[in-house]
Amino acid sequence: MSSEPRSTRRPWIRSGLMGLVPLLLPFVWVLELDACGHAVPLEKELTGLMVFGRFDVEGWLLVAAVMLAALITPYLAAKVSQLGSRVWLHVVGLVAAGLAGYVAFFGMFFTLFADRVVRGVGWVVLAAFALSFVDAVVRVVWSTQEWLRARALTSS
Repeated sequence: MSSEPRSTRRPWIRSGLMGLVPLLLPFVWVLELDACGHAVPLEKELTGLMVFGRFDVEGWLLVAAVMLAALITPYLAAKVSQLGSRVWLHVVGLVAAGLAGYVAFFGMFFTLFADRVVRGVGWVVLAAFALSFVDAVVRVVWSTQEWLRARALTSS
């Protein structure tokens, strides 16, 4: 059994899950069906680059900052010795992972005049974001348990 706390073990899990996303950008994520003004709906396959290419520069900067925060927080938490600070770092990672998943979901499903159907690779990307969110939730719970356990030991 390892001597390090559970909340700091295997910080590479979230970075591995989110590292899948750039590798899957060239593949088709979404099928867009545009029936507005057409007798026959137009089908267009959108890759990950096309889905996220519709963001402006500010959107890309937000996505980059959120992804960086979600990737770095498990590694920073492993280096922090204070348990209270570790909990807050994991909470920041949880918020960043949740926001990254929301942006991916929003990019794949939101459209005004067309219907979108997620394809196989798109589901893999959404699953990667969902699992990274689950990893963040588990780390917050574990670090909070470690912090409460340490407080109970020091108060008694």
